[in-house]
Amino acid sequence: MEDVYSQFALVWLGLIEKLVNPQCILESTYQYYETNGTLGFNASQYLAVTHKMAFDEIVANWSRLTNINGRVSDLTLNLMCHIIRSESVAKKEGITEKEKEIEKREEARSLADQINASHLQQLIDMGFTREAAIEALITTPNVDQAAEYLLTMSLRNPRGSTQADEEDQLRQAIALSLGGHSQESDIIQSSTNPLSLSIDQPKVTSCDPIGFPIVSEIILPLDKAEALSMDDLKNFFDNKLLACWLALIDKSPELVYRVADLLSVAIRKSSTIWTIDFLNKFCTELKTSPQALISICEKENLSNEEKVREITYSTEAHGLSIRLHLLCLLTEEFKRPCSTLLSKTNTLESLVELLSKCSHIFQPVWPNIVDMRTPKWIAPLLLCLDSYERECATLKHRLDIERLDRITWKYWDNRNWSNFTLQINKQITDAFKAGNRIFKFVNNRRRYMIDFILMVQVNLDSGYQRPIIFVPTTKELESTEQDLSTTTVDDGGSV
Repeated sequence: MEDVYSQFALVWLGLIEKLVNPQCILESTYQYYETNGTLGFNASQYLAVTHKMAFDEIVANWSRLTNINGRVSDLTLNLMCHIIRSESVAKKEGITEKEKEIEKREEARSLADQINASHLQQLIDMGFTREAAIEALITTPNVDQAAEYLLTMSLRNPRGSTQADEEDQLRQAIALSLGGHSQESDIIQSSTNPLSLSIDQPKVTSCDPIGFPIVSEIILPLDKAEALSMDDLKNFFDNKLLACWLALIDKSPELVYRVADLLSVAIRKSSTIWTIDFLNKFCTELKTSPQALISICEKENLSNEEKVREITYSTEAHGLSIRLHLLCLLTEEFKRPCSTLLSKTNTLESLVELLSKCSHIFQPVWPNIVDMRTPKWIAPLLLCLDSYERECATLKHRLDIERLDRITWKYWDNRNWSNFTLQINKQITDAFKAGNRIFKFVNNRRRYMIDFILMVQVNLDSGYQRPIIFVPTTKELESTEQDLSTTTVDDGGSV
């Protein structure tokens, strides 16, 4: 039965992924063309409703889906990450659609003001709707061609839900043009589709009829449906995700990448307080594994070979390797908060102490053990230490730069370093101190972009790149040189 459940869950989750994928909906090659009188397809409302429904169903079956097998858990985590990420895309698409709708209304109003009122009233008296008459007058140059356009469009569009309405308009227009007001009702009544009469007036039989729901009751009103809210996401993060993410990576270590992606999305969607609280709990949980391995290193009743095997193959070592791997993935996305909490919770000190004590135990014993291998937790531990050191160096350079009152930016051109204008120089400095990666500006009708990571200036029209640098002002250079000379003298005197 487990294989049956697994196959059903995989197919079900795959179907949901296709339904909630915004790329399949927003960038589809199958376009829906709106006609007069038909309700248009609102992609943003559809995505909002499907995201909400899929989210509720997965949350309701969260414990079952994450405990079947690794494939189902992987697809479940990927789908939740996909839904939460796409929620902002649906909102942005909804905003753009509203803006387009407002622009269309304003354009229609401006064009409607230019229409001759007598021509419009003449078409309305012929039996056409006001919207159709306005569209016809905008499309055609005179009222005669507008009437012909309306009659042609009515004959050309016999399909759809507005078929009966358009036919009625055509018959009413013909009757009014002929002057037969009394014949209008007879024509309409005699030409009514008998199938519509049979639908509107169902037959009553002696048997109990089967109650099929009406189509309007089946279709969900998208404009009244609830979208995915931040309260729903917060409840999922607190009650579902935080309760099982450690169990998931301990049970299936290959899920560490999916868990890292979902945690990254949760951190971006949540507040700063939630992020600090989560990272604090994670660092506290991470700190227990190094302390357990340190206690193994300090045991006196074990030989060095036994200690090495315990440090390499024990359950604590396995858990430490997975947690350090997850920490490396999160540190790549959130370097500053992860490095700060590693230092505040003293987790970094425990990791350094573990590395120091293990090195003293491994060095004399390692050449004598044939079937020995390197512990899995050493590589992610060294990566974490390297990332922490890089972040400290970056923060120190950033603080040194923020102390500068003025920075002069220069770009390389014609074998010489040239200065920017004062206004552009100030804008570049403000963007750099704000922590932006790129800055775009216009100079002499040319569009440029500065990349602060690569330290290059790119011409957006031609793609040509130039290197850039920044230097402090002359007074700041003199003060820096004076501080360096004072430090050198003091050091020489102390020696």
